[in-house]
Amino acid sequence: MSLRDDALNGFCAYHALELERDLALLHRSRGGTGYADAVDRLRRFLGDSTIVRRYPTGTTCEGFIVPPPWNLKGGSARLTDGAWIVPDLHVAPIGAIFLSGPSRGVERLSLVDAGTGTAAADYDQSVEGCAVLANGKPSDVYREAVLKRGARCIFTDYMPAQDGAIGRTSQELPDTVSYTSFGTEAGGEGFGFNICHRVYCRLQDMAKVNRVSVDVSLDVDGGTGDLQVLETRIGKPGRGDPLLRGRP
Repeated sequence: MSLRDDALNGFCAYHALELERDLALLHRSRGGTGYADAVDRLRRFLGDSTIVRRYPTGTTCEGFIVPPPWNLKGGSARLTDGAWIVPDLHVAPIGAIFLSGPSRGVERLSLVDAGTGTAAADYDQSVEGCAVLANGKPSDVYREAVLKRGARCIFTDYMPAQDGAIGRTSQELPDTVSYTSFGTEAGGEGFGFNICHRVYCRLQDMAKVNRVSVDVSLDVDGGTGDLQVLETRIGKPGRGDPLLRGRP
């Protein structure tokens, strides 16, 4: 049997779909326990030739600067009347913004609509100690709301890489929740939630006519403390470059 046949047998469509299904059930935030479980699943799938390399925060892997590790442990967000905004994050972990800090238990916060939330002009009232509703890029909102003005929490429906030509917009996909990140400026102060456009608009409408308060909690830690990267080779041992090096 040729090397090509070996490769095709090992990576057939059925095996790939089975692996994809297993990985999709894990929350693969870099440094999280779900990420470590995904690495282990891939290592077992690829076999004994696989090497797991570990990269600490701030080091570089193939030109990628390793961010701080982040492990989501739980949390949720509700209106004070009990209505869900973000359900139990064990069920829907994408609802937490990557690199959020932990809450101080369950916090009851006033909700302030800041529009895009990315410029000083968006803040015509104090947001110190509040939850901010904003649809701008979360890393920019974090800088303006949390770092500069002392907000505790951010709710966003931000969708990266929107493209109307293919129907990828918040308006055309109103129930989609996108993955977002606060970026490397995040230092553990403040936290945030990703919500769909439909829920975002409902909160925005409520905030226009009434004072809105929310009960929010988020539990996170540093997880494994590093970035794990898989390296594997197919074929005879040699001095050539790896065929595959990646992260789940």
